[in-house]
Amino acid sequence: MLDLPLLVFALAVTIPIVIVSAEYVAACLYRTEKADSDFARPPISVLIPAHNEETPLAQTLVSVQSQLSHSDTLLVIADNCEDRTAEIARQYGANVLERQDEVNRGKGFALDAGLRYLANNKSHGDVVVMVDADCTLEENAIDLLVERAISSGRPVQGTYVMLRPENAGPAAVISELAFTLKNRARALGDEMLGWPCVLRGSGMAFPWRLLRDRNVASDHIVEDVQIGLDLTLDGKGPVFCAEAEIRSELPSSQDASKTQRTRWEHGYMSMVAHTPRLLWLGVTRLRWQLFGTAAILAIPPLSMHCAGWLGGFMLSLIAWGLGWATTLPLLVFSVSGVVFFSCTLLAWYRFARTEVPFSSLLAIPGYILGKLPIYLKFFTGRERKWVRTSRT
Repeated sequence: MLDLPLLVFALAVTIPIVIVSAEYVAACLYRTEKADSDFARPPISVLIPAHNEETPLAQTLVSVQSQLSHSDTLLVIADNCEDRTAEIARQYGANVLERQDEVNRGKGFALDAGLRYLANNKSHGDVVVMVDADCTLEENAIDLLVERAISSGRPVQGTYVMLRPENAGPAAVISELAFTLKNRARALGDEMLGWPCVLRGSGMAFPWRLLRDRNVASDHIVEDVQIGLDLTLDGKGPVFCAEAEIRSELPSSQDASKTQRTRWEHGYMSMVAHTPRLLWLGVTRLRWQLFGTAAILAIPPLSMHCAGWLGGFMLSLIAWGLGWATTLPLLVFSVSGVVFFSCTLLAWYRFARTEVPFSSLLAIPGYILGKLPIYLKFFTGRERKWVRTSRT
């Protein structure tokens, strides 16, 4: 009988389903918070790491500068650039730090250089906001991020929205949905559950005292997630600010999109190794936030999760049909599948139905199949260092 191995597999799939479903349901209970109208924002600094970003940078700078005052500092770190990134940044009135280091490459090293620049020039302000060079900010996003960072004394992540290019194909539509579910719905659910937020790399705000003596220099493929994890272990887990929205566009070409997805997926999957340690620390220290972080990191990417469930369901169905297993494993997979589908549909209806029509959901199976090679590559030759995504 195959009941035991199938039930173990079912348990491995069902636990993440329960967690994600709880996040989706909790997110649907969220109500928009009203900003503090009496908040007087102190001087701040904004860091924009940029590597060959001459095309999107101008729009980003205009978006950021419209929300700054004369007492704030805007710094662009032109990191190993071979184009007009530094020139454009100066044209738009930003301070520019040009950095050339062929060995220590990557966003983490660029951010660390920017933080040291701010410290040496005493221009850091009370809060440091980090924005990628290809993003635009919705109105008042910086004020909202800074207000939350000061009131909580913790790092803050805004809603990082990835939008599909105009006339994009079905895969880009589903990719936008996946980012909406992860960066908005699940992040809101984590906030409602009292769990730390996962830092997404852009639209982040940090009280200066949390970064003053911290070394963030790293070529880690998801340096933002690692920073958030380190701060969570220090008792300063990031919080989510749903009202502060940061927008970027998914790559228009298939090759660029594949590069970006591979970096993100492999980086996030590599963080799963921290789960046992976080669970142990959560037990020994009785800290709910560490349990939450472990739960978040234990969730595989959506496509991998769906593929795992489908594989387990089919194996259970075949084993039952051949008389090699009872109906119990099949029942567990069936119930977990109904719960997962229902809660995901609820999250789509609440957060994405306007941008992603219901008919687009028919492309999900093809999208999942298209990402399977990325997951297989994680075990055969995964990405380990930061690689810039082409914008075209």
